[in-house]
Amino acid sequence: MARKRRKLQNEKFTLPLDRISELPDHVIHRILSFVPTIEVVRMSLVSKHWKRLCYSVPVLHICEFDNERKMGLRKFVMFFGDCLDRLLRGKFDVTGVAVSRLKLDMYGSTTLAVNIDSWFDSVAQANLKELDIFIRSKTGPDKIFNLPHCILSMKSLTLLQLCGMRLEGAESVNLPSLKSLSLDNAQLDDQFLHNLLTGCCSLEKLFLKKCFGFAKPKVLNSSLKSLEILNGCGPCAIFQVGAKNIQSFIFDGGPSYSNFNLSSHIAIKDLSISNMRSKDRGLEDLLLKLPLLESLVLYECYFGYIKICSQHLKNFVFRGNKCHCGPVTIIDTPNLVSFTFEGYLLSEFSMIAPNVLKANIKLCNHKAFDVHWYFNLIDFLSYFDYSKTLDLQVYSEEALIFSNKYRKNCHSPLPTLKHLKLKLDTPLSESCELRDALFWLSPSLETLSME
Repeated sequence: MARKRRKLQNEKFTLPLDRISELPDHVIHRILSFVPTIEVVRMSLVSKHWKRLCYSVPVLHICEFDNERKMGLRKFVMFFGDCLDRLLRGKFDVTGVAVSRLKLDMYGSTTLAVNIDSWFDSVAQANLKELDIFIRSKTGPDKIFNLPHCILSMKSLTLLQLCGMRLEGAESVNLPSLKSLSLDNAQLDDQFLHNLLTGCCSLEKLFLKKCFGFAKPKVLNSSLKSLEILNGCGPCAIFQVGAKNIQSFIFDGGPSYSNFNLSSHIAIKDLSISNMRSKDRGLEDLLLKLPLLESLVLYECYFGYIKICSQHLKNFVFRGNKCHCGPVTIIDTPNLVSFTFEGYLLSEFSMIAPNVLKANIKLCNHKAFDVHWYFNLIDFLSYFDYSKTLDLQVYSEEALIFSNKYRKNCHSPLPTLKHLKLKLDTPLSESCELRDALFWLSPSLETLSME
């Protein structure tokens, strides 16, 4: 009994293992790089080992909301000032690992306005590689914070992300090492955008979201490879894209249906367009300028008609056709291997793409499954008979239950299809009608999956 009691006492006072400390230093650094700096500083008090680890984290993450709530505004100002002072003096580099990234998330309040300018002067003197500034305005867009010009001359920067700021007045920009630039909810005009792109000779990725102040913006940069313009930039803004080496372009016109024009023969391979309106031949003329296009995505766009002719196109995605009710024609696409459609059943559709390996079709709920629905569905599905596999999603089984009238008077639309995956938005009944309809729909099925 005494031996058993001693065993229980030993188990009771056994300390839990410190699994985190056993991780390699570079893994711990990676974890701590996502933690606000104030918490990293507190963790440094645990032990000498953790002090060494925490002081060698290559990222400073300053969040005013978290810090001010825990320590008060006055202490936050002192804390951030001390962080910048240590950054400049190299005291964060006691282990030979320099701070390479600063992430700043704060409110552009008048209380801190006096400090912000001096803070950014200190930031500009640091040899940072990545800078992420997120300014939250408490007083509306008329009080948006102005980006200090000293930031635009940080020659060591490779990544710059700015959110909630006004960019104006800088006649020259000198960011020779910058490869990625992100502007979110930023105010700038055409000239400033031109200055930015001119001063970033190594820029490869440009991201613009909810930016305003443009009239006729131009994107001209020979090193640019990836471009994203999201949620429009005003109802009158038409982007002129002339970066000839762009390989990926994502454009979302937003609620105002902004637009863009491409210069001739751009090397784009991946193109995604959302919320855009254009003339009858708008899309056709656009594709003529993209001879190397391999992937095309259209989402909630309106064109008078859609005609796809592309020798290198491999993937085509068409989602949302509430606005587009015109014909869709896909011809001369010998390399198309993947086709995705999500929307209302098209009444005017044709496709010649004999090498499609997989087709994904999701049809939105129809008001009534009448004669027009079934005849249009038979015609629509007939273009996917040569597909290796077909994923089909409809609202209910009623959408696919063809009566004897259709079976007697129409040919099966998928006579050679081997693999079908069916998904219904509503519960499946115990009736055999759907099974019979599916075997008429595709009599050569080898595998059938239903959800």
